[in-house]
Amino acid sequence: MTTWGERLPLASVHSPSPFRVGKYSVEVENLETVSLYLIDLLNNGQRNFLIDEIGKMEFFSRTFRFFLEKAFSTTEVNVLATISRTDFHPLLRSLKGKATYLMELTRSNFPRVLEEITNLLKNLPSE
Repeated sequence: MTTWGERLPLASVHSPSPFRVGKYSVEVENLETVSLYLIDLLNNGQRNFLIDEIGKMEFFSRTFRFFLEKAFSTTEVNVLATISRTDFHPLLRSLKGKATYLMELTRSNFPRVLEEITNLLKNLPSE
């Protein structure tokens, strides 16, 4: 479900879509719809974004990649995101290079990382 209340499946094991990640078929049209909405928010002054996740599936959308490039190109925008550990695309490597904080999440460090992220979120400037 989107943050604006719309149900848009991004992937399904039952979809006929030819875009696949593992057993899932990716609904690229729905990714495009969400990405256009994110770009609109960015263009209208939204400065804080939470993205779960930036992975292979999301990279099927050119519009999502454009949003990422635009959001990560300015220090005025704060992006908190989970990012694939595997460097499967040059843009992904670039995003990791632009990150202010880059943390690897494991089961053993989860409490510490959760505390760090909570503290970061508390200190974000309000919209």
